[in-house]
Amino acid sequence: MADNTYIDKWSIVAMPCDITGSTTTPPSPPDGTVNYKDVYWLLKAYGSDPSKPKWNPNCDVAGSTTTPPAPPDNKINYIDIYWLLKYYGKTE
Repeated sequence: MADNTYIDKWSIVAMPCDITGSTTTPPSPPDGTVNYKDVYWLLKAYGSDPSKPKWNPNCDVAGSTTTPPAPPDNKINYIDIYWLLKYYGKTE
């Protein structure tokens, strides 16, 4: 994928921690604001990993609290909450 080409797939580019635009199921695409909707989904998935039914890869935003954040670590935990709170209220 060196040329950024996706075949038969789609990709959404959003600001960090902008997980969704609604609290409906399934979640909608990001809305350009990190707000309570994103908190809702992150808390709903909290404590999960890819083997758990509540896993949501969009909620796994980082693997460490270092700046810049490390890539996702396949765990939704306090690190992801840290980054969501850091970006809370920001808009694109």
